[in-house]
Amino acid sequence: MRFPILLFCCIFLLAIINIYGVVFGIPDLVLGSGLLFFLPLLAFYYKKLNASNLNLVAFCCFALVGIFAYSLEESWYYKITGLICFMSAYIFLGREALHYTKREQASKYMLGYFLLVVMVNSYLLLEHLLQLELYINSQAEYLLYVFYYLNLLLLGGVALVFYLNSYSRKSVYFITLVLAFIFADVFRDMGEFYLQDTVVVVLGNLLRLAAILFAFLFFVTPEKKLRLLHMI
Repeated sequence: MRFPILLFCCIFLLAIINIYGVVFGIPDLVLGSGLLFFLPLLAFYYKKLNASNLNLVAFCCFALVGIFAYSLEESWYYKITGLICFMSAYIFLGREALHYTKREQASKYMLGYFLLVVMVNSYLLLEHLLQLELYINSQAEYLLYVFYYLNLLLLGGVALVFYLNSYSRKSVYFITLVLAFIFADVFRDMGEFYLQDTVVVVLGNLLRLAAILFAFLFFVTPEKKLRLLHMI
């Protein structure tokens, strides 16, 4: 898909501003760059975006509110709001992917590969949740994190099934954005709870911005199976 220089420059500049805001502790820059990140994407892809698509509109709305809430973590309810908003955004992303996923008979090799990937990711997320349990005092808040990552794991399963069944550019964008969201969330929690390092926070923010970019590419790309030679 054509990716113009002007769009690249805009999102690159916003990413730099976001990094600068994190490094020098300027929340307004982090918030502004996160919210404005949607503008160049909407401006360039507005002809290809379907405004009547509930999944698209809901994803954008929940993601915007989630970014706003994450940037205002002075109070616990902002953090909770951010978690709920992104969890809702993931649900609508999953609904959109399921719309293009057709049920097919999988081979034993593919089924084994799918189960292996799910088990590995489940183990890694479980280890992450066990680490979080040591730092979260509220049982209700911890249960919310458990549901959050279960939802994210389910989204990862949908992405893998979509990719294995479709093998299209659209499915590649989707599985890429899901992986970016997973690592962004893990880095976010690491930076907040048990590995408070600026580099971790920067990586988490950049991965979240990258996930939003791939989400737009996913929504505007038609579903068309490709040969392996055409995937790049």
